Amino acid sequence: ARYGHAVVQLPDDALLLIGGYDGSYRNDVWRSADGGTTWTQVTASAPFVGRVRHGACVLGDGTVLVMGGDTSGPKVNDVWASADGGATWTQRTASAEWETRELFGCVALRDGTVLVMGGNWSRAGYANDVWASSDGGATWTQRAQSTGWSGRYGFGAGVLADGRVVVVGGSNGSARLNETWSSGDGGATWEQVSSTAPWDPRIKFGFA
Repeated sequence: ARYGHAVVQLPDDALLLIGGYDGSYRNDVWRSADGGTTWTQVTASAPFVGRVRHGACVLGDGTVLVMGGDTSGPKVNDVWASADGGATWTQRTASAEWETRELFGCVALRDGTVLVMGGNWSRAGYANDVWASSDGGATWTQRAQSTGWSGRYGFGAGVLADGRVVVVGGSNGSARLNETWSSGDGGATWEQVSSTAPWDPRIKFGFA
């Protein structure tokens, strides 16, 4: 049992569970090929430091990326990649251009671009910036210094079938939210789709 872990879906529909906290900061990887009914351990100890509330996404070729999060020490902004379903990992960068953070949004676009958005960063307050990588997490450029949505953490982030990026819910530090924002240009500009959803405001929820 754990919390703050990451779960991603591979192109073959298998699920990977990565890291999290169960009394210790974990860097293990588990795989389920039957929709979560049974699990096998892919590796007990990946080369990245154990972490919680990190980002993870899957590129079109099946490469899994793990980045950022909180450790038993400081928050981090490293990026790691696995091309074999989490068995082995290589470091893409030890320190990305975006500031160390946790509870942020991480999505992969259809063209292979990876976005990191918002979250709880190392300085006081919460971020609402957007960073993009077109080389699998090795280098990053800022797409938006400050989006239309307020700085927040623990929100849902995803990519719709038409390529739009969405940010849903979370907390801005003073209130939990149930609004939805959308970007049709890869995170550069945003519009509010809904200011109040019918579900209660919430943070750290499941979103796919």
